[in-house]
Amino acid sequence: MESGREQIAKLGGGKLATLADLRGEPTPVKPPRPPDDPADDAPEFPHPLGYLWDIFREIADAVRFDDHGAAQVTWSEIRSWSELMQTALEPWEIRALVDVGRVGQTVAAKAYSDRLSRK
Repeated sequence: MESGREQIAKLGGGKLATLADLRGEPTPVKPPRPPDDPADDAPEFPHPLGYLWDIFREIADAVRFDDHGAAQVTWSEIRSWSELMQTALEPWEIRALVDVGRVGQTVAAKAYSDRLSRK
């Protein structure tokens, strides 16, 4: 089983890879953001780790959601994905995926709480 790093290395010198790249799929074009977009205040996206976000989104699309709409990405879900996709992940990558899921659940729970308090 190839690791994610080995697959990305096959793409060649310094190119930032996504799962779509690994599968040979075309890269989707993102629509431009409006000038007053609050995302302008967001931290810079860590592009070298973009492949982990792609993996997270792929796992999240196939798992249960909690009561607030956040994906429950668990150790067993990651293991299943890794086995099905024949992609070995490093321990730090697995921990990062679980952490992203936990942050998503925290943010979704706060948003849900905020909506309830406004009613």
